[in-house]
Amino acid sequence: MLLSGVMVPAPRRAAPRHRIRGGAVSPVRVLVTLAVAGLVSAGCASMSTTPVDSDGVPRSTTRIVGAPVLGVDREPGDACGPEAPLDPGASPSLDAERIVAVGYSALDTLCALGLQDRVVAVAPPAGTAPLRYLGGWAAHAPAVGTAEDPDGSAVQAARPDLILVDQQDAVDAGLGAPRTRTVTVPTAGPWEVTVESVAQAVGRDAAARAMIGRFTDTAATTGHDIAAAQTQASVARFTSDSLGILGPSSFAGQVLQQVGVHRPPAQRFSSPSVRPVDGDDLAALEGDVLFLSFAGKDSGDADAGGHTPALRHGEEVMDSDAWTSIAVTENRTFTVDDGVWSRGRGLVAAREILDDVRGSLNAYG
Repeated sequence: MLLSGVMVPAPRRAAPRHRIRGGAVSPVRVLVTLAVAGLVSAGCASMSTTPVDSDGVPRSTTRIVGAPVLGVDREPGDACGPEAPLDPGASPSLDAERIVAVGYSALDTLCALGLQDRVVAVAPPAGTAPLRYLGGWAAHAPAVGTAEDPDGSAVQAARPDLILVDQQDAVDAGLGAPRTRTVTVPTAGPWEVTVESVAQAVGRDAAARAMIGRFTDTAATTGHDIAAAQTQASVARFTSDSLGILGPSSFAGQVLQQVGVHRPPAQRFSSPSVRPVDGDDLAALEGDVLFLSFAGKDSGDADAGGHTPALRHGEEVMDSDAWTSIAVTENRTFTVDDGVWSRGRGLVAAREILDDVRGSLNAYG
């Protein structure tokens, strides 16, 4: 087990358990266990090249708190697509050259459309890590206050011709000059609505719809190829002081539904999108596999995010008897990029979740 950057002996655990269905061991669970066990072995073997974080503490980018990390081979610099052309017949006035984003919800779509270089400033949600999965431009964009309290003077100084505001932040529409367009971006409901709203604001609705259509087809094909419907996947996230289940209405939950992955009975709630896990009762986490993220902790070559408060909280919980008592922790837990699974909302993140699912459930392919 990797605990706070130091390798310590893992606690002795019982042999992996498989539920009995109709008096027989589920072959799906056996295949998942074998597949993940292979990845665990591979992760252990790769720890000889463990990098050193900025505080000088060695950390592994292939395993976090004993769980294999998905997505470490992705290149954030390659996340954005080529620039999509303006839709035929669209007004040239929609072709914004200078864009300010208040909140993060528009960034993924702008990246997918290849318009990331037009983002001149961002007002990020307070206390949140940047969306590193989109590349350096998203992490280093000039800040103009926070999404909850944007700096109007700084926004105007950026000279935007389009301001995209997350619906949940409900800021004053007069942030820019009097003639600056301000568009509200939906942050709830189907994630495709968010994408289409941003795309319409920049005159590229047809391009975005075509991308969504291709993703939908790919997700369905992938789900069929890996027999996703035979899997019940649990999805959870640690913060600095809580553990929550990401339900079917969350962004990650919606993408899993498109792939055809089922959720355990305890996680089939319609609202809210995230439901807290109560104390030491972790039974709701059970499933064939568990996709687990830590707030502010992302995948990548530099083990992005460092040793976050959420990771420290996760270490404490995952070293407890309550955690080791649930079957899904026996070599069937994957760590995923928090930006992608928990804070992303768009085509780039959806594609990366699909890659993670394909890579972890390919025992069925």
